[in-house]
Amino acid sequence: MSVRKTKSSVSIRTGNVDNSVVIGVQEGPTTDELKSALRGELQPLLALVPSLVDHLHSDVPESQSIYVCSSAAGGAGLGFAVNNSGVIVRASAVGAVISAADIRERKPHDAEPLETKRMLQAVSINTKTRGLVPAYRSLPKLHEKLLVWDAEGTQVPVTVDAVHVTIKVLGPDEEFVIRDGFLGRFDPKYLLIGGPAMTASEEVLGVVVGGNESGLLVIQPWSELGRCIDMEAS
Repeated sequence: MSVRKTKSSVSIRTGNVDNSVVIGVQEGPTTDELKSALRGELQPLLALVPSLVDHLHSDVPESQSIYVCSSAAGGAGLGFAVNNSGVIVRASAVGAVISAADIRERKPHDAEPLETKRMLQAVSINTKTRGLVPAYRSLPKLHEKLLVWDAEGTQVPVTVDAVHVTIKVLGPDEEFVIRDGFLGRFDPKYLLIGGPAMTASEEVLGVVVGGNESGLLVIQPWSELGRCIDMEAS
């Protein structure tokens, strides 16, 4: 497993891509083509490099829903509001979130934990929010155009390159297996910072997990329709 410094000092690595890191792909490039594209190390986008946090700001309307979430240990990551009454979802990798500030006004609010899972956690802040809605699709269409966020607080276009992808992302303490995920291509001149992958209609289709310097992005689908409407009623 290689270790080298890049723009991000946090370390999720793909290691040897030939060692079953790309487990399978159903639609899009062949597995061998993806292995070749992933020879550059995947950089984690579940947590923000601390030096980026102070300068992150945006004036676009969608930025009212995007939050920098900070933990007591000094970690930070990008989250997004999922309703209008203060619930924010973000990656669990940052640690227990104690405050959140949207990237438009940058006013911090104390955060109370609601629920934490292996990849995502939910917190609540005591203020009205502008919630983003899920796209209620398990996957995008091939070549669909999506939008993600960069370090300048602007939305960067991403083109869906492969769907139904199973890929293992290795971290310093644990590994994530992304099942039925999808891959996107972006211009590598941009420094992406994670958060939601959004459709042109401002709906959340997935959560950005990692990317590499060649411009390949790994995205985990978020909130497909079947899971939202299954009330487990008999």
